[in-house]
Amino acid sequence: PGIKDLHLTTANNHTAIFMQAIFYCGIIFDRPDWSALTRDFAKRFLASAHPDGYFEEHTNADREGGPSMIYTPLSAGCVFDVLEGGKNHRDFFIKAGHFFREFVNTERDMIPLADERTNCHSKSLAYGIALHSLTPQGRQYIVDSFSETDFSTLSPEGLAVIHHELDL
Repeated sequence: PGIKDLHLTTANNHTAIFMQAIFYCGIIFDRPDWSALTRDFAKRFLASAHPDGYFEEHTNADREGGPSMIYTPLSAGCVFDVLEGGKNHRDFFIKAGHFFREFVNTERDMIPLADERTNCHSKSLAYGIALHSLTPQGRQYIVDSFSETDFSTLSPEGLAVIHHELDL
């Protein structure tokens, strides 16, 4: 609690998923203190994001970790959910969605040079959909992506995340 420079700790995409889960456990089990705690953490997590609109993994004090094309939409999507990103911190979430779209090609494949982990996950559709919902360009990205998606090939996790994020 109270750590400000979360990018220098082990706070990463897994932390964001756990934060989102605790937030919803607070709602489901009528524990508003859990949801409030995760909102506070989400604000610090958001403040630790790179000013250019992305989340880093395995970085240092000089911010040399670089953007993560896999984990930026995942982490930002979880923070968006907990902080009601459609109403709050819109500038950051718009920037995060735009940043992500700048590193995909015309087929919406992630450009491998941006993050070596994208080589095995060229398409990223599930996490971070809400980030794209905030601008006309982002909404077109969602429409184009969905129109070319064979949903029968998606994992149960991917389908669940899409269903959830479309409701944000």
